[in-house]
Amino acid sequence: KYGKAFVGLDNTQRIDVVKQLEAGAKEERKALMDGPANKRYTPFYYMVKDLTMTGYFTSEIGATQALEYVA
Repeated sequence: KYGKAFVGLDNTQRIDVVKQLEAGAKEERKALMDGPANKRYTPFYYMVKDLTMTGYFTSEIGATQALEYVA
């Protein structure tokens, strides 16, 4: 959309790209729910988002600072 790699974008542009990806995944999920059950799957965006959040919140910094976990 912006003619350069994601890492070369400023924060506003990055947020816009991620919002567009999420909107596309929502549309894809909605279309899948209308189809047969054996053709349903989790859109790629949601899998990557879930794995990223799992990785962050199970890391030391995510657990101790974001979740305030105390052993």
